[in-house]
Amino acid sequence: MLPPDSSVSPSVEPVDEAPVDKERELRRLRVFQQDASGFRLGLAVFTDPKERDQLLTRLRESLSSNRVQLSVLDVSAAPAESTLLDLVRAHREREIIPEGWREALHLVGLESRLAFQHLPGPSDDPGLSFFAEANLHRESLARACPAALILWLTESASLALGKAAADLWHWRSASFDFTTEQSSTGGEQGLIRAIESGPTASAASADEVQRLERELTAMGATHADESPQHLAQRIDLLLRLGTNYRDCVRFNESQRALNSARELAVRLHDEQREARACGELGYTFYGSARFTEAEPLLRRALALNEKCLGPQHTSVAHDLNNLALLLKSTNRMAEAEPLCRRTLAISEQSYGPEHPEVATLLNNLAVLLRETNRLAEAEPLYRRSLAIVEQNHGPDHTNVTTNLNNLAVLLQATNRLTEAEPLYRRGLAINETNHGPDHPNVATTLNNLAMLLKNTNRLAEAEPLFRRALAIGEKNHGPDHPNVAIRLNNLALLLQATNRLDEAEPLYRRSLAIDEQNHGPDHPKVAIRLYNLAFLLKDTDRRTEAEPLFRRAVDIMVRSLGADHPNTRTVVANAKDAGFLK
Repeated sequence: MLPPDSSVSPSVEPVDEAPVDKERELRRLRVFQQDASGFRLGLAVFTDPKERDQLLTRLRESLSSNRVQLSVLDVSAAPAESTLLDLVRAHREREIIPEGWREALHLVGLESRLAFQHLPGPSDDPGLSFFAEANLHRESLARACPAALILWLTESASLALGKAAADLWHWRSASFDFTTEQSSTGGEQGLIRAIESGPTASAASADEVQRLERELTAMGATHADESPQHLAQRIDLLLRLGTNYRDCVRFNESQRALNSARELAVRLHDEQREARACGELGYTFYGSARFTEAEPLLRRALALNEKCLGPQHTSVAHDLNNLALLLKSTNRMAEAEPLCRRTLAISEQSYGPEHPEVATLLNNLAVLLRETNRLAEAEPLYRRSLAIVEQNHGPDHTNVTTNLNNLAVLLQATNRLTEAEPLYRRGLAINETNHGPDHPNVATTLNNLAMLLKNTNRLAEAEPLFRRALAIGEKNHGPDHPNVAIRLNNLALLLQATNRLDEAEPLYRRSLAIDEQNHGPDHPKVAIRLYNLAFLLKDTDRRTEAEPLFRRAVDIMVRSLGADHPNTRTVVANAKDAGFLK
């Protein structure tokens, strides 16, 4: 008979990204310019303009010693009708580069071109945005600036560039992060950060919301204007306002604004704007776990983008990925898998096989394969994803830890513990160095390393790691978070293995209560908690209490995972061995 923890795989939990190491990013940016030969595009994302200017001053001083002349072009001071290509050409004509020196051109003030623009629709040719115009002229831009060209962008401007100038955005050779805070990603890496269309994660502020509300009110004063151009501008404003509401955690207002944008787009017969509105609204519902409402919107966005842009467009890949993740979240793995594979194929064709987005999609597909017990298929995808991330970010970047963790979980599941352990320890070292000792990332790796130590009978080494992971989880998430339930369950398993049943039982019961509260009574995680508690009750001769828990665990497993899933078979076999099932 298998031990009671055999049905519990080490968890792959949400991971918050580390605080940005700006000195490291500054070194990377300096090397990028020193090594540049011909046109190379870099994107530097920042939060504080004063800090940006200080960084540029430091760069100018350090690069001059390597015979690289750094010049800055502020596009916010240029006439509104100027294009990026015109500004770069005029600037380079004015600049005098000493003989034997190279040039690095930094563009600032790009966010000013975003403030009152809407993204172009298919019939907006006379009014192309500044970024969309740059996209059309990207090849001429490369010829006009045969040097390192660095665009300094706020997070919202970076997202706008990705939407309005997707081809130019994908020409970047490197990205540099000087933001004060980062958004979070999941162990599965969540909705991909492809920003060609659909949901965004713009860094909204209350001031921006107020500005957009004033602009919408002013536009409403001219509501008699029902021209297509006026309606299109109103749709775009509602889309921006809706996403900013969402980022300010004002979900009801976000849904109203985005639904208004969708209704206007339908009225205007503008299918591309309708696709954007459906994608944004679907993302808002998805993020609120309102899957029933999110699904038809995500499907509509996908159908419209396939019709308008063709089946191989990167926007279609984005929609496919988001729909696949929703299907996976609702346990429809068979439906999700072909969408994951199609997303991956489009992205490999569009971005190339070594692009970071490809690494994300490889990881997402591997997670699905692992969760459907196809470990041999998942492993090469995990390894390839890890290699791409290491190639793009370096071996000690925090992004690497997610891939290390996921590969180690798979190796542990296939009993290759000596291969898994150094991956966990490497991930722990990276997390502690970058995050500090009390970060949720550290807790994730501590938990998984402790599971491995327990499974190799090093219980004395494992226990302090389990306890430290639990303490970090309670500190960061509060006492009733699902991650805390995982920590409680795993510590209880160790206590049970060391015959401290009186200490283990309250942890099992608390873990069960947390998961029932967060996931509902019929979730597979609840079945695992029921199963482990039932085993403890059986071992303490409380069979009358144990039997209904065993039966309920079997029922949930069969209904949610199927009778042939390994976890289901384990639970059923052990319940039969214990005499609770025939």
